[in-house]
Amino acid sequence: MIVNFRGFTLHFACVITVDIKGSRKLKNRAEVQSRVLDLLNSLNIKFRDFLIAEFTMTLGDEFQGVLKTTSVVLDV
Repeated sequence: MIVNFRGFTLHFACVITVDIKGSRKLKNRAEVQSRVLDLLNSLNIKFRDFLIAEFTMTLGDEFQGVLKTTSVVLDV
């Protein structure tokens, strides 16, 4: 989102970061990670028009994406 404020152009984005708590203790961790990757691919396709940066795995069991607007956050 772009907003003009006192002569300045401000650019806003919405960063979504998700961490799977306790994932190291999961017995089916590899399966969960595979399903998360499938989910990320689906999100990247469905919300491609709203993305600044695609959803990707960032650290082990954490993933992140950047949206141009907050209007679709609850849908994600």
